[in-house]
Amino acid sequence: MKDMMVKHLIGIILIFLGSIFAVQAQLAVISSQDGYANVRAEGNNKAKVIDKLDKFTVILFDEEFMHEKKNADWIPVQYIDQKNRNNLGNGNIDLKAGYLHKSQFKIMDALPSANPQEFKFLVETQTFNISNKKIEYYPQSQSPVKINGQFYFGGDCGLPKTEVKSMRAMFNKKNIQVPMNYIWGILHANKNYEAKKFDGHYFVKQEIGDGGCFSFLVWEFSDTGLQQRFVGWNY
Repeated sequence: MKDMMVKHLIGIILIFLGSIFAVQAQLAVISSQDGYANVRAEGNNKAKVIDKLDKFTVILFDEEFMHEKKNADWIPVQYIDQKNRNNLGNGNIDLKAGYLHKSQFKIMDALPSANPQEFKFLVETQTFNISNKKIEYYPQSQSPVKINGQFYFGGDCGLPKTEVKSMRAMFNKKNIQVPMNYIWGILHANKNYEAKKFDGHYFVKQEIGDGGCFSFLVWEFSDTGLQQRFVGWNY
């Protein structure tokens, strides 16, 4: 219980520090033609390789750094390691940090939009119903930490007023339902979305929460199904 309280306080402190320094992060996708990209401990090609990220992995990059240092080749990034990425990032996964060469990723906003005639993402919402959920709270707090066993992103802002009832992607004669295990933690996801396409994969970008509780939410789909769920914040 004590550990949970400490983690909760750390989360609040990080949100506060983030608002002070206002480091703006944006979404990107690993695009390396080698099939993977090396993450290094420092911003040079002699630095230690600390991780390898598969192609199509969603990351966050430091937009402010990239804007201020236009000639820099190595960009600070944050990411979910491959083990948790392949598990669809199910839970409160701490983002790891390192440097990537700018040639190894594509900025998500710059990717071509998916043709709405060939790809659809349907989100059904309803009024939040607390009666059919098991909710765990941080000790001595009204902030939810888990809903139906899954870490709830944005718990510091309380329970949502509306909730996602279902999500599914339709493309190439496929109808892919997002399992509820990946929805309990992001029940407050915005119904609006942007869909991007890259090398036959579709990336659906949503938002969850606002202000200090804001996070990016990205789903990756391919012909073999749901590949990735990424949750990350923009500071």
